[in-house]
Amino acid sequence: MTSASPAAGGGNTIKTIIIGVATTVLGSAAVYFLGFHDKENNAKKEATESALNSIFQYEQILEKTIINLSCSNDSGFQSVFLDELEQVKNNMRNIRNEKDVDNRVLSIIDRRIRSVDEMKRSAEKYFDQYNELAAGNLLETEAGINRAYELQRIFYNEVEQISQREKTFLTDIITALDKEYKLAIKIQPLSISVTESGIAGSWLINKTVQWDINPDHSFTWAFNAEQYSGKWTLKDDIIRLEFSHPEVANLKVIRLYPDYIVYRNLDDSTVAEACRR
Repeated sequence: MTSASPAAGGGNTIKTIIIGVATTVLGSAAVYFLGFHDKENNAKKEATESALNSIFQYEQILEKTIINLSCSNDSGFQSVFLDELEQVKNNMRNIRNEKDVDNRVLSIIDRRIRSVDEMKRSAEKYFDQYNELAAGNLLETEAGINRAYELQRIFYNEVEQISQREKTFLTDIITALDKEYKLAIKIQPLSISVTESGIAGSWLINKTVQWDINPDHSFTWAFNAEQYSGKWTLKDDIIRLEFSHPEVANLKVIRLYPDYIVYRNLDDSTVAEACRR
């Protein structure tokens, strides 16, 4: 497939697309609440609910920042991204000072801070190695681009490991808290379920490729003077593209928002993002 592939980063866009996978570590806690209750409060329940809502709110602020950075042309995104990771850690530390909070929420805070620390270290390493390639003009070579994608895959795998570990921990702790307190959570997840209607629309992939996914299951995309078309289907969060030239691509949706999507090409493990136009 040419560089116009929906999975391809291409040159100077490679460095921007990877930070979207950081959303997999964020915003996931709220998903594990089994219900939204509204019963009589006591001091401990009220403090616990307030602390959890604050955690979710701070993480959503970071989620929104990541999406905005991914869909903007801000050349200083690396430092902004790292600064925002540090800020969310500081915000969570402040929650620890609130009275009457269940100790299990404090353990969530400690785990989230450690996870953000891990993600920040991985991002710093990724940025440093990528910037070395860029400084040496190696991204103009096939070997340099392949190395950039290798670095991307390493970072993605590291973040995915953090995400999976956090999901297991959060499921156990939050289910137990909900059973005891019948929690009333005010923060809804920003991400949405992967559905055909959620995917359909006009997208800009990696800030370079125009991708139109139509409700009738046809699609087109255009990159410079090249344009391709075909049919698409969705099953188990995998978008299958059948090109008319012919060729097939299988794209696993990592996280979907109303106006932003991060996905992984299952054929070569590269990661890409798209923003609604």
